Amino acid sequence: MKKGNVLLILTTVCSLFFLQACKKDAVSGNPITAPFGSGVIKIDLTDAPGNYLEVNVDIKQVRIHIADDSTSNDGWIDLPTNAGIYNLLDLQNGIDTTVVDSPFIPGGKVSQIRFVLGPHNSVMTSDSVIHDLKVPSGEQSGLKINVHKTIPVGQTLHVLLDFDAEKSVIEKGNGDFMMKPVIRVK
Repeated sequence: MKKGNVLLILTTVCSLFFLQACKKDAVSGNPITAPFGSGVIKIDLTDAPGNYLEVNVDIKQVRIHIADDSTSNDGWIDLPTNAGIYNLLDLQNGIDTTVVDSPFIPGGKVSQIRFVLGPHNSVMTSDSVIHDLKVPSGEQSGLKINVHKTIPVGQTLHVLLDFDAEKSVIEKGNGDFMMKPVIRVK
């Protein structure tokens, strides 16, 4: 076989593999090129109205558990996180913010999302007084959110987490505030 024919066949085969790897993003419709067996996850936050002036959550890290991932860390993946303090009450009436827009990660079933929090969580009551907001195990294992969604290979899974600040923040009898998150996954 001539050298030119071999090069033409090799180029054709490589082009076919490239075209197969190109898919359209399920959210934006834009083409994305995914490494074999991978997809993207995007996590946004929004909030229902509450009876507070501010509910601030200090997000340090977002982790997901891929139920069928046998690669490492028992299926847990730390995602590149837009860390910071988020006032949940700024995220109302159709406004949301992106906390994670991952690069390609292994596709599969996401069973849980965890928000590992820092120490700067607070609530501002209607009298403009700021109180510490205790989040049990928020700094250790994180806020746990059961998801049960699948990251499709070559596409983006968009998860919208809708906090209900009114139901999530509890004032205890001693005047302390605690967060027991009420979150809907959309």
